Amino acid sequence: DAQVGTVEVSSGGTVHFADFAGVADAPYDAMAVGTVSGSGELFLLDSVTGRIVWRRAMPGQLAYPTSKDTDFLRSGARVFAEVPGRTRPDRPAGDVLEALSLADGATLWSRVLTGRKRTTLLADGLVLRLTLESQGAARQFRLDGFGQVTGVHVLSLDLPPCQSAKLYGVGAYVVVYAYGSTLNDGTPQDVRLWTLDLAAGELREHPAPPVASPGVVTALQDPPCLLL
Repeated sequence: DAQVGTVEVSSGGTVHFADFAGVADAPYDAMAVGTVSGSGELFLLDSVTGRIVWRRAMPGQLAYPTSKDTDFLRSGARVFAEVPGRTRPDRPAGDVLEALSLADGATLWSRVLTGRKRTTLLADGLVLRLTLESQGAARQFRLDGFGQVTGVHVLSLDLPPCQSAKLYGVGAYVVVYAYGSTLNDGTPQDVRLWTLDLAAGELREHPAPPVASPGVVTALQDPPCLLL
């Protein structure tokens, strides 16, 4: 029979449980990462035993973390947290990307990053991050890759100028979707698609989509395809 237990996480702050992307090794696949708004804490809850495995300060000194401004991605025995910076003079000057051990919450590596984040995902041993670097008549986006184990910056690719861009994980592939402009009703125009070739360190452009103004409906993992 199912049993209900109670565990005290916070006596005053608001608790949020993070939406995870990626896959963790056992036993961490049965655990949940949560944040406490107000005290700025991050914790790992064992959902089987109801035990708090560890708790620590949020990366980037973020006192009021929410699922809207913080991304959590997990791989194996690590969780990667990306939190916004620049909100206070005593905070880091850019977004913070930090790798944490799921075993004890220790920081494995940490980087302060530039650019305005658009998408972050995990692929082929890398943390991939698409950012808006500059605005104007045509916006400039850049795709960077950091080693999951070391945090070393190993990939940097500039996209052709466009109005908007986003990364999608499609099975074992990473696809970049971008468009150059929109109609008054928001319909995308001048749509372009690339697949990231990590071995060559380059973007391989696809032929023009078969429909005039395709938007992305969803990304499927099996079979790997992007529905437009």
